[in-house]
Amino acid sequence: MKDSINLAPTLQKWINPSKESLWSKYAYLEETLQIIENSGHTHNARKEAIIAICRDNLAFARACFGKKWYEAYHPHLAWEFMHRVDEDLIQLIPDDEVLAKAIETKTYFDMNIAENKFRQEWLGREGGEKGRLVVIIDNITRTGKAAEQDRINIQHALNLVNKQVDRTFWTLSQNTMTSVISGFFLILAIAISWFLSITANFQTLGTGCSGNACDNEILAVIMLGLIGTYISNVITKEGYLYVRGGPYWRYFIYHIIIKPALGAIAALFIYFIAQSKLLFVITSAAAADKASAILTLKVPEGSVGYAYCVLAIAAGFASDKIIREMMDKVLKKLAQSAEKTKESPIKS
Repeated sequence: MKDSINLAPTLQKWINPSKESLWSKYAYLEETLQIIENSGHTHNARKEAIIAICRDNLAFARACFGKKWYEAYHPHLAWEFMHRVDEDLIQLIPDDEVLAKAIETKTYFDMNIAENKFRQEWLGREGGEKGRLVVIIDNITRTGKAAEQDRINIQHALNLVNKQVDRTFWTLSQNTMTSVISGFFLILAIAISWFLSITANFQTLGTGCSGNACDNEILAVIMLGLIGTYISNVITKEGYLYVRGGPYWRYFIYHIIIKPALGAIAALFIYFIAQSKLLFVITSAAAADKASAILTLKVPEGSVGYAYCVLAIAAGFASDKIIREMMDKVLKKLAQSAEKTKESPIKS
């Protein structure tokens, strides 16, 4: 067997669990290629060219595995190369196997492809019109033979499925990676806050400061905004925006650096609004009667600082929405104040 597989040395050592399915799929494709080559039905230029391409793609896939634990490991790229081999094998397998492959492709197509136009074209329309895959399955079942065009169509349908699956798992991988890195920075931000004794300012946050104490208070608000944003990144259930094959690092830097910076600004923004008493004021129940603002948040005695902490974390958690909404309210409030201070026009 060309480029034969010897898993014994690998299995004697610890193996990355994520590589198990890769090795299994790789071995299956190798065995299938070997069976096709030994069958004696590939003695024409076109099929030999397809086999050569399959061999190259398998070699590329195996290079993505990484032989040592410290070598680069590219599982998504490995799967793409093996999917290409899986698609090309449709041109080589016997007619009876093509029927089984067509039925399998139809099932996977139905499970993974949600775009209505693709489904109508390949699976059929509501009026009873059969799709391409259904027609192909009917033809092979009736005649027992798979025409070359039928094989090409099955190959294209399988390619659509594989692209969708690869894209889905790649997106899931990037989202998980973003959450993991955000979790690391979350721990780092908490550790820095503790190391710099920023946590000591939480209880007195927003209750009045002067000199260096104000600098420490602002730094505490910034750190709380960062923490809120990283918490949002860790627990988010929505997919982060990543474009495969596009400007990857721009999106990565946005989620890991720019978005937390925006969260810190949002926390500061809310802090300044509360200090200015422009829209709302946070005060203890005992001093609530003296407060004059649109909204007064009453908290128990000695809990004002913690209320500021909660608002700062919440501002970082939903920074994009909070900045937009609060800015609109601030501008509206300023516009109303400006209208009230205008002098009435003198009538002649």
